[in-house]
Amino acid sequence: MPEQQKVDDVVESTSRIGNKTTINVEEETGISTSAATSEKDRNTKLENSTYNILMALGKEADFLYSTIDTYIQDAERDEREYLVELWLEMKKDKQKHLKMLRQALEKEAEEKKISQ
Repeated sequence: MPEQQKVDDVVESTSRIGNKTTINVEEETGISTSAATSEKDRNTKLENSTYNILMALGKEADFLYSTIDTYIQDAERDEREYLVELWLEMKKDKQKHLKMLRQALEKEAEEKKISQ
């Protein structure tokens, strides 16, 4: 599978996480992951830095796609415009963070830090 496709698949899988805080990288790339660092090192063939990018992607995507819209709707329903603005600004920031993490993951793939 081309490296760019792996990155796209991981990011897509990450954005579908919902309430989970883990990423199923194995399903998308064939790379096995684990929450425990020592187990991760044995099973994933990922360097810690690459693994950290994947975990941060999952957390950012979870908040962005599962949580923040609910917060915005609650603030709108409660007629708290300042909170709507706060959550919208945070949503923009999270989108920026997600983009930065995706670029970092793409760089890892280009540098062959993601392999099977």
